[in-house]
Amino acid sequence: MNLGNALQKVRFEKKMTQTAVSKKAKITQTYLSLIEKGDKIPSSAVVKKLCKVYDIPEVALVWLGTEKTDVQKSKHNLFDQLKPVMDSLVAELLITKK
Repeated sequence: MNLGNALQKVRFEKKMTQTAVSKKAKITQTYLSLIEKGDKIPSSAVVKKLCKVYDIPEVALVWLGTEKTDVQKSKHNLFDQLKPVMDSLVAELLITKK
């Protein structure tokens, strides 16, 4: 699971700075940076705050952070089939929520 990468991807898509996001989420910019780099794992409360700032459902963020290695090997084929479809749906969600 690469939640930090997903958060950074959403922030870039929303054209927001770490400073702006951290202020709105009431966390420090340093903490957000560490999360995005994967050096810190955010609590569920922080994830909720960030999703609120980005105006996206938590499940969309979790999907963006899910990697093939997070899925059972027997499900890799299904993951490969679903990934492009789900990524497209999440991208559409991000675009419509700008």
